[in-house]
Amino acid sequence: MSFMSQQVSIRLSGPMVAELDRRAKRRRLARADVIRDALHAYLDLPEGALQRRPVDRIRHLLGAIDGLPSDLASRADDYLQDLGRRR
Repeated sequence: MSFMSQQVSIRLSGPMVAELDRRAKRRRLARADVIRDALHAYLDLPEGALQRRPVDRIRHLLGAIDGLPSDLASRADDYLQDLGRRR
């Protein structure tokens, strides 16, 4: 299957180009391939996904586990203090 491609030009800041080059070199890819991969990943996200706060993405999970202490959020350090220690 063949498709026609179109060229798109963008301007990037110096630090952004430096990071792009660093990632391209590490992956042994051309700049354009790294940009294409990033754009594919972005376009695969549901529209507006990056505008939502992280807590909004998991809000449906809050309070979903029964049997946890009611003060876990305020005393997490106390409850996790001996995590990993043998009893």
